Amino acid sequence: MALKIGKLKQLAKRCLSPRWMFFLNVLRTAARGNSVFIPFKATYNEDGLACNKNMPFLDEEKFRTAYAHAVAKGLYVDANIRWRCHVACWAGTMALRLGGDFVECGVNKGFLSHILMEYLDFDSSGRSFYLVDTYQGFDGRYLTSRERSRLVDFVASTDSGKPWEMGMYEPCYDVVVGAFSGFKGARIVKGAVPDVLPEVRTEGVAYLSIDMNCVAPEIAALEHFWPKMIVGGVVLLDDYAWPGHEEQMVAMDDFARRAGTKILCLPTGQGLLIKH
Repeated sequence: MALKIGKLKQLAKRCLSPRWMFFLNVLRTAARGNSVFIPFKATYNEDGLACNKNMPFLDEEKFRTAYAHAVAKGLYVDANIRWRCHVACWAGTMALRLGGDFVECGVNKGFLSHILMEYLDFDSSGRSFYLVDTYQGFDGRYLTSRERSRLVDFVASTDSGKPWEMGMYEPCYDVVVGAFSGFKGARIVKGAVPDVLPEVRTEGVAYLSIDMNCVAPEIAALEHFWPKMIVGGVVLLDDYAWPGHEEQMVAMDDFARRAGTKILCLPTGQGLLIKH
């Protein structure tokens, strides 16, 4: 049954518009007995976040253009994460006022980092933006039993025939090389964290994005780069508050306590940490 449901989900995503997918998700939510009522006219409703607030970033031409270019290149897993990308653009803007390089651990095809590099006109800064990933899914050596089980179940439900270590991803190294060929500051580092961290040759980091969907590599990256973070530097944790990633939240909170600081939990599901 799980296999059939997975196939239906894949077929729906390929054939239906985002509006129809949203409608089907509403029906599925209601069928599970959960509330689907939003007691206001939503000005934003995507990526698990609905609100009725003003969002000037959606009308910012620079943001819209950078976002559209990354979508057009097909770099996304989910093309409807504009608020998360806005947070990254804010963090990058603040970090660019400091010295130091940018690092992203967990890149996939580079949707977020491509938007950020274009939005910031990053090459004009003369700095390096390190893009660190296996570019072929997960490394089983660094997964907890819970993370491994989640991936095995996911791949089984999609009936894709992929190795379970791939999860929702596809091999994408060549895609990333092509997508970032126009950025002089892009430094593509292929391999598993923590193995390849020494290849990130920087003495100062102003911006660190962590999005590897598994706890051990994420903590390894944070512990490796934290001493290199410039005062005022920004760490963006993509998975921090998302359901299913509680192991990462607990580990990140523990790190923050040991470092004498605290993580800001955002309604996007991200966590934000400032080096002080």
